[in-house]
Amino acid sequence: MTATGAPQPAGLLERLMAAVRPEFRAEVVFADRRDPILGSPPCRVPTCDRQQFLRRLCDGHWQRWKRQGRPDMETFVHTVGPVTGHGPLNECTVDGCGYGVAQHGLCHTHFDRWKRAGRPDQASWLRGAAVTDPTPRPECGLPFCTLWAQPRSLFCRGHTARWHYHGRPDPAAFVERCLTYGAPRFDFGPLGDRAQLRLELQYALQCRSDEQRVPTRHWTVQPVIRFVAGTPVTSLLDWSLEHWTRALPPAGSQRTNGQLAFLRHARTKLEDLLVGSGWEAEFQRDIWELRRLGIQRGNNAARLRFDRIPQSWLRALGKRWVAPAAVDRDQRRPGRRGRVGPDPLG
Repeated sequence: MTATGAPQPAGLLERLMAAVRPEFRAEVVFADRRDPILGSPPCRVPTCDRQQFLRRLCDGHWQRWKRQGRPDMETFVHTVGPVTGHGPLNECTVDGCGYGVAQHGLCHTHFDRWKRAGRPDQASWLRGAAVTDPTPRPECGLPFCTLWAQPRSLFCRGHTARWHYHGRPDPAAFVERCLTYGAPRFDFGPLGDRAQLRLELQYALQCRSDEQRVPTRHWTVQPVIRFVAGTPVTSLLDWSLEHWTRALPPAGSQRTNGQLAFLRHARTKLEDLLVGSGWEAEFQRDIWELRRLGIQRGNNAARLRFDRIPQSWLRALGKRWVAPAAVDRDQRRPGRRGRVGPDPLG
């Protein structure tokens, strides 16, 4: 039983594990910025490659634009500087020194020496402070940084400080975080150890990517992940589509409408994966999804509802009457008589 008391759909977890590809199983799925479905165009600031957030600006430049009093946009984008990212960090001004700056344009070691010398005129002091030791020093562990790594650290001074700020994570994970900073990301971490729920949403994202029809941005999917993580369900199928629609924040804006559409898409894809398609799978159901029967009439949400017929014998009779007509109409080939394929009723 699930947290809501509904029976767990049998076999769904196994089908998900077979269906979800490795690139969509990561806790954080990164998308190529150029991906027309999952990607996101870059910030309109010419020197910034971070993803757009609002008004075609990345989050950092959008916040900066607001703090500056929302100036003329064209003037702003061509005069504003870069935000934190992969830009070069300042190097010690001592000739031959590759450590990062600590104070007064000097690394920690050279600043300490200059201070002990009584803080003389720095231009004169620098002429006699050049590093002549030819011993090579290891560079910062971040591929885009050429500064020397600090003693007893894998990173330069500035990136060591950033590593400390983020709680000293695994160095490899920290490098990946820095390399993907600003890239479109789908973070499934809020789902914790609910493995099936995570696979369900990853499968929905994979289906959107494979279908190549509806752009699916991280700012649409991420609120859905957080919302679902805050519910007691262990599967999206625990609640009906109507229940999910009522539980979600009211639609109205483009973003909230997109969130509801993604959740509907996710639940629909799970049902398809669980019950299959074709007459054999669909005939026993009381609500027929015509798309599962290969009947396309411009509206993939079209249904035939038999659940409103209270008498079971009349419901079964209605299905048997409708099914041959549907097959004749949608499976008959021009110029041929009879149905294509076996009789769905046996």
